[in-house]
Amino acid sequence: MTLISDARHQAGVCAEKSMAENTETQTATLSAPVQGSKAAKLRQGLVELALDWEAYFGVLPRITDAISELDAAFLVGMTEAEYCAGGAGKTAVTKGRDFYFNGLRYQVTANRPSGKPGSPVTKASLKKPDRYTGEFGWDRLMWLLYDRLFILQEAWEFTAKEYRDLFSDSTRVGPREMRKGRCLYPSGRGAHDSGLSKLTAQSPGQCVIA
Repeated sequence: MTLISDARHQAGVCAEKSMAENTETQTATLSAPVQGSKAAKLRQGLVELALDWEAYFGVLPRITDAISELDAAFLVGMTEAEYCAGGAGKTAVTKGRDFYFNGLRYQVTANRPSGKPGSPVTKASLKKPDRYTGEFGWDRLMWLLYDRLFILQEAWEFTAKEYRDLFSDSTRVGPREMRKGRCLYPSGRGAHDSGLSKLTAQSPGQCVIA
């Protein structure tokens, strides 16, 4: 109830980053600059509540979109204040993009295995252009892969042209296909292990630690 009451109290408010000490937790995935912020605390609380719900009822609430959109925004350098401001005019059914940053429209898709038998990720969301205009409603697509605790494992990015050229004739895509994009976060490392600011994106399919 503490999380719910706090969320209601904060509704419609974009709080400034708190001065709380940065702490590493098992479920944290945000980069070092935002650890301890309001966003990081709400994210952690949401993940913990959802995992408790899954443990009790057997099915995880649909939080993957909300978590991945927030993480993706921080991955590309968006600040907490900018993300809050960008969400002010959005609704749950806003189409085409998930957030707008530096003149670019970003669409985010993500996968998280439940850890149950048969749950490894084998399929990702396949995006198709508008059937009337032939255009995507975004400039960049990001795919994020989590472990069952919502610790970020991989992040990949495509321009609209790259995505169209690769998958225009595809009927199904999975992790193998999504790894053809530009690697923004390397496989096998949670963001709490290394600040995202230390990552440097290279040519598609490559990532290095700066």
